[in-house]
Amino acid sequence: MGNKRPRVFPFPPCGGRAGWGEKSRIGRKGIKEKAARTARLCFSGAGRIEGRKNRDKPGRKERRMKPTIGFVGLGTMGKWMAINLVKKGYPLNFFARKKDAAEMMAKEGGKYIPSLKGLAKDSDWMVFCLSDTDAVEEVLFGKEGMAEELKPGKIVIDCGTIHPLPTRRFAETLKAEGVPFLDAPISGMEARAKAGTLTIMVGGEREIFEKTRPVFEALGNKI
Repeated sequence: MGNKRPRVFPFPPCGGRAGWGEKSRIGRKGIKEKAARTARLCFSGAGRIEGRKNRDKPGRKERRMKPTIGFVGLGTMGKWMAINLVKKGYPLNFFARKKDAAEMMAKEGGKYIPSLKGLAKDSDWMVFCLSDTDAVEEVLFGKEGMAEELKPGKIVIDCGTIHPLPTRRFAETLKAEGVPFLDAPISGMEARAKAGTLTIMVGGEREIFEKTRPVFEALGNKI
């Protein structure tokens, strides 16, 4: 018949399919050449590599490489500190007794752990933002505390302002078990906690401080 439709040359699977408009713009020869180029791209593996690049977004890769934080103390200051750690790409587990605090943090991307022992077991670096010395001691060494699950390789960071003598005792007890302890009291109001611009005064081993510095940089701008 006089109005016979011209043939359309399909591209390989990863290149899609040439339509009528494509043929009219570049012609049959151009379509064949484009199909050949696309085929080379697919079979060389470049197309697959590009696909992996799109799947492995920088944020996901960064999150996999960072240590998991175990956070305790989602109060006025602590909740913003925990949120900022999540925003900086840290996987974050948390323990909370109050339902509203747990729900809030879960919505922000944290993972609720129902016990302190479980938190220590499933996390790499513990961060506390607690109200007083007794609270820190209870979290570490109380009946339901996490001390027995704190193994060498884990790190404890206390961001509360507590009495120096018990702090030294906590650090020495944990050090004997191969667990470094950093005393890192924070200074600043809630607005600075939210903005990640706290002042943080860190005491402890220099090597451990340098290792954990990125955590402090996620929380404050004066360290």
